[in-house]
Amino acid sequence: MTDAAPGTNPQMDIAAAVLREPGMQSPAIKQGQAVVMGTAQCEKGRACFSCFQCHGIRGEGGAVAALPRLAGQDQRYLYRSLQEFESGERQSATMHDVASRLTEQQKQDVALYYSVVTAPAPLQSAVKDTASAQAGLAIEQHGVPENGVPACGTCHALAPQANGPVYPYIDGQYADYIEQQLENFRSGTRRSAEAQIMQPIARGLSAEQSHAVAVHFASKAPPQNTTKPR
Repeated sequence: MTDAAPGTNPQMDIAAAVLREPGMQSPAIKQGQAVVMGTAQCEKGRACFSCFQCHGIRGEGGAVAALPRLAGQDQRYLYRSLQEFESGERQSATMHDVASRLTEQQKQDVALYYSVVTAPAPLQSAVKDTASAQAGLAIEQHGVPENGVPACGTCHALAPQANGPVYPYIDGQYADYIEQQLENFRSGTRRSAEAQIMQPIARGLSAEQSHAVAVHFASKAPPQNTTKPR
């Protein structure tokens, strides 16, 4: 990737600043950022999409259009997600097109980049629906035993460092995204490795309980990034 002159392109200035941070100078991280910025040459000579336009240079995502936060997510989880989007195991016309343009190495590189980049915690407005937040906390801690729903924290509280890449972190994730994914699991639209685990869980939650879980986790601070750049 070629650096623009300072001050001429704010997005490129941000990207250049990221690569000056400690531990962010490895070739794989730089190559991953080139994919994120859309400046890499992708498979079959086709231009890469600019991942940052939806997910942000720092993987911060956005609450609008339920664009998930990726910063600090496990590299293996992100890489596997790209594979699943390409194969159609996870359905998204946009992400299928994005993933299908990437080589396997580029999938690894962009997954590495987003796993090690840091992003500020999302600015969460004060939770007004305190009843939902409290209900979500109870489900995180205790689940809904009568419906066969385990405590969310059983898998997600220590994810992914302790439980592996099947379980993404969801603390600080956007509420609309969490709620949308629960609906995708419930309907069977999302078919992937974790779907076999999540489908019965999502189907054991009512719409109100799904909303409560989403509100609760969105109100939490995302975990500290413990992935070491390499």
